[in-house]
Amino acid sequence: MPILSIFLLLISITFGLVPQELKEFFNRSGYVVQKEDKKVILDLGKGKAFPGEKFVVERKGKPIVHPVTKKVIGYQREETGKVEISRVEENFSEARILEDKGIKAGDSVRLLVDSVCFVGREEGFYSLSEFIPNLRKGEDCQYVIKELKDGYGVSFLGKPVAFFEKPVGELLKREAHFEDFVLKAKFLRAFEAIPLGADICKLFGGEKDYLIVLFSGYLKVYEMVGSDLVEVIKYSLPPGEPVGVQCYTPEEGKAGVLFVNIISGGAASSAVLKPAGNSLVIVAKNLPYIFNILDKDNPKDSLYGQEFNEKSFWGEVYHFVYKDGEIVKGGKANFPEEFRIDGAAKKGNILVFVDNLKRLRVYVGNKEVVTEDGFGPSYTVATIPGIYEYDEGKYSFFVKPAFTEILKNILPLVARNKTSSIFEIVGFTKFTHGELWTVIKKDEKYYEPLKIRGRRFEEAIQAIVKDSKGNIYVITGTKGTIPLQNRGDVFLVEINPL
Repeated sequence: MPILSIFLLLISITFGLVPQELKEFFNRSGYVVQKEDKKVILDLGKGKAFPGEKFVVERKGKPIVHPVTKKVIGYQREETGKVEISRVEENFSEARILEDKGIKAGDSVRLLVDSVCFVGREEGFYSLSEFIPNLRKGEDCQYVIKELKDGYGVSFLGKPVAFFEKPVGELLKREAHFEDFVLKAKFLRAFEAIPLGADICKLFGGEKDYLIVLFSGYLKVYEMVGSDLVEVIKYSLPPGEPVGVQCYTPEEGKAGVLFVNIISGGAASSAVLKPAGNSLVIVAKNLPYIFNILDKDNPKDSLYGQEFNEKSFWGEVYHFVYKDGEIVKGGKANFPEEFRIDGAAKKGNILVFVDNLKRLRVYVGNKEVVTEDGFGPSYTVATIPGIYEYDEGKYSFFVKPAFTEILKNILPLVARNKTSSIFEIVGFTKFTHGELWTVIKKDEKYYEPLKIRGRRFEEAIQAIVKDSKGNIYVITGTKGTIPLQNRGDVFLVEINPL
C-alpha cells in the first residue's frame, strides 16, 4: 500500500465525503433510442437530462489490442454528432441535432460540459477538483456548484437543477492492510513564550490563511506564506487570564472574528475581537462563557458557549449566533454529563471531547463508543480561588481535538500530555512529552483509542490546527523554572498509515 501523507491527502480532504451522485452527475451518459429528421429521442428521463444541456453522440469503434498479450483492452470511440436537450419527460428526453456525422439509434451519448464553477470552502474546492477537470471559483460558468450546509446544490444556466446531500463520514476502520500510523513533524519556527491556544482561518477574508496564537496577556496574528509565518498583528488583551482562542468565519470570503476565552476573578470574562485595518478592535467583552466553534465545517450552527465560574465551574452549554457585531444567546444545548467545551470538537455526527475527569470520550450519533482515562491538560491554566491542581490555585484547560480524513474516513487527532513527577519538587506543572492519539473502528461494534507512533513532542501539545488546504499543524509549549525560559514551537505534521 502506498504511503500517503496527511497534507497531500487533505488537498483532497473531503474526497471521501463528496456524494457519489455528484461525481456521477457530470459523467451522465445514455443512448439514442430513435432518430427522427433533425431530432433524437434519448433514454434520459427526469433528473438525467435538463433542457439546454448538450451531449456528444458516439459509436463504439475498432478494438484496441495489447501488442504483447493480444487481449482487447478497450475500444476506440467514433464521434457521430452533438445534440441539445429540448424537452424532458419522465422516462425519456427529446434533443435537437446540432451536428450530424451519421447518428443512428443505439449510439451512446455523454454529457458535454463547457465550464464548471464552485462557490464554497477551500476544502470543498480541492475535493471536487479531483474529479471535475478545470473546475474554477466563481459563478460565471455554465454549471455552478454551491456548497451548502448539508450538501451541494447544482445550477445550470442559472437555474437550480440538483441537490446532493453530504454523506456522513465514519471513523476509520482498522483493516488487514494496515496496523498503525506513524507521525513525522517538520519544525517551522519558535515562539518567544508558551502558546496558550491557537486557531487558523481567513481572518481578513479573501484567500489568505492566518495563524492566530494566544499568549499570556496578548495574541499575535501571523500570515501563512508557504511554510513561513509573517507576524502582522500583536494585540494586548483585556485584563484577565486568556485560556483559548477561536476564529469564527460564518460567511465565505468575509472577514472573521476572534472569540478569546478569558478567566477573570475565577469566572469566564471572554471577549470578541474583529479586524479593523491592520489591527483588532473589541466587539464585546466580559462575556460569562467559554466559547468554541465545535464543527469548523459548519460554523454558523456550531458556535457554543459554556458557563464557567468558581462555584459551578463547567455549567450549562448554549447555542450562540453572531451577526453584524451582535452575539445572540440561543437555546440550551444537550451534551453528555461531565462535558466541557474547551477540549471538544465535532465533525458530522462524531463528537470527541475530554471531560472533567480527564477521560477521552467519543460519541457517534447518540452512542458513546469510547471512554479512555488519562488524557491530561495542557500548560494553559488560570487562577481559580480554592482550587489546588498541579499549580497551587491554578485550574487547567484542555486542547481542542482536530479532524482529518484518511482512506476516505474520519480520523480524529487528540492531544495527550504526559505529566512529569518533577512538579512535586518544584511546585508547578511539568510535562515530559506530548503525544497525538486517534480513535478507529475495530469492527462494526467496537472502537479503540490508538497512539500515533513516531514523533513525540517536547513537553506539551498546546494546539492542533488545520489550514484551508488541510495541512495539520501542532503547536507545543516548553516551561522553564523562570518565565524567561518559557517558549513554544510550531510543526507541520505528516501522518502515514503503515
